[in-house]
Amino acid sequence: MKRRDATPLSAARDRLSRSAVAIYLAATGVALAILLSALVTDKDHQEQELRDRLLMGTELRSESLGRHLAMLTRELGRLGESAAIDPTDGNIVPERELLRITHRNSAVFDVGVAILDDEGKVAWSEPQRFLPQGEPLGVNDWFHDAKRDGRTQIVPVMPDRSDALVYVVSPVIRDGRFIGALLGGIDLATGGSIEPLPGDNVTVLATRQGEVVFPPNPPAFSEEESFVRLARGAGADEGVRQVRLGGVDREVAVSPVADTDFALMSIADSVPFYQPARSRLWVRLAAALGLLLAPLLLLASRLLRELRIFRLSEEEVLRADRIRHLGEASNAIAHEVKNSLNGIRVGLDLLLHRGKGDGAVVDTLRAEIQRLTDFTSDLLLFSRGPVARARPVELGTFVSEITELQREVAAEQGIRLEVEKPAEAVTALADPQHVHVILSNLIGNAIDAVSSRPSPRIDVRLDVRDGVATVAVSDNGPGVDPALVPRLFEPFATGKPSGVGLGLALSRNLAAAQGGGLELAPSPHGATFRFSLPLAHGESAQTPPPGLPATRRHIP
Repeated sequence: MKRRDATPLSAARDRLSRSAVAIYLAATGVALAILLSALVTDKDHQEQELRDRLLMGTELRSESLGRHLAMLTRELGRLGESAAIDPTDGNIVPERELLRITHRNSAVFDVGVAILDDEGKVAWSEPQRFLPQGEPLGVNDWFHDAKRDGRTQIVPVMPDRSDALVYVVSPVIRDGRFIGALLGGIDLATGGSIEPLPGDNVTVLATRQGEVVFPPNPPAFSEEESFVRLARGAGADEGVRQVRLGGVDREVAVSPVADTDFALMSIADSVPFYQPARSRLWVRLAAALGLLLAPLLLLASRLLRELRIFRLSEEEVLRADRIRHLGEASNAIAHEVKNSLNGIRVGLDLLLHRGKGDGAVVDTLRAEIQRLTDFTSDLLLFSRGPVARARPVELGTFVSEITELQREVAAEQGIRLEVEKPAEAVTALADPQHVHVILSNLIGNAIDAVSSRPSPRIDVRLDVRDGVATVAVSDNGPGVDPALVPRLFEPFATGKPSGVGLGLALSRNLAAAQGGGLELAPSPHGATFRFSLPLAHGESAQTPPPGLPATRRHIP
């Protein structure tokens, strides 16, 4: 909110302060936008790095598991090539000793090792609790596949969900004939074959059909269709994708295990997974805002300090300016009163010396007293502020009457005074006393302006423009000094050596009090002052009351 005593200087100061802050804020906004764009790009890069790390870790563990299973396959293949392995010779002793030594000295088959005959029955196992002797395993599809294809099979076995048991089945071939198979069992949950992920992340080993091999207790979301689709699509679309599992958005990296029907999955909740990148973004953004706001706070503090100093200096200037204006006003008032008093003193001296009344002297005394009375009345009216008593007035007749009161003074100086008005009546809402003061001042100023000009002329023109009544007073004098125009309607601003500078200021106030205005209008020659009043629509005009002075001296 602007202060009531705001000056153009203070307004310019406020605009400068606001502009400085606005420019800084604009520059800060641009810098912040660029910084935010860079931070968002950096966040995206960090998130991509997290996804790449998750996928890389999944691929490395998948490759490690594949190498481990390949080693088991080679180990069983080596055993199958031993001459001691022949389930068809009816002598199980060599196979039993070989399996005992193999299981005792090998850490790869942590669950057990068994030999199957050509029908899939268990001939022997180490330890014996691993698989009961004579247990028929030939009913399983994996045995038929090994017998038919002659290739090692790696299959999950889930009789008990307390472990993650996997069988490695290697066929024994002699002279191109299938005579049995070696079977090794490993528990992925205890053998360290699969390294778990840190935190709340989950590692899942599943078959392409969606059956979970690891962990022993599958997560609840493993029954969902979205998880089964992930397992079935393993290998076709490797990478990290976001999937909703268990009602939570999760980042899933999938990598197939080589030469098996398995797929290794690394599953992480999206929110904590991306938290480091997002925390880094917020920390950097907070730091950037701090760096950007610190200079702003410093600038605001410095501006406030400078503004306080400026305001104190401005108040000193305003105080000095008021004192100067008061001095000018006092000087103008003293000058005007002194002139009138001098006239009165001279008149009284003449009366005293002549000893009798002289009509011319008395008239002069009366004129000076009237002049002093008018001046003090107008000065009081200006200081108190005018209160208009507007009513409908027919301006055509009223303006002509006021102009006629000035015609004698104009004629004495050879000035041509003309009045131009419309044929139809122009009724305005006006205070007759105020209109009289305004027109008297305008015509009086025009008389002063053209009194020393050749072919002096003054035109008073009444018109209706844009719904208002206007009275324009034009002259062919020298016009208004351009240096005076900005202060033309300020009190005690005058371009005349003997002027007080109160007439135009008072006239504008009187016009505004009636809902009208007073302005200096553009004019190619001389000066034109335009006085406006609101029209009285639908109201009957009244004749101004009698008692207006036959002539009224204008305020210089």
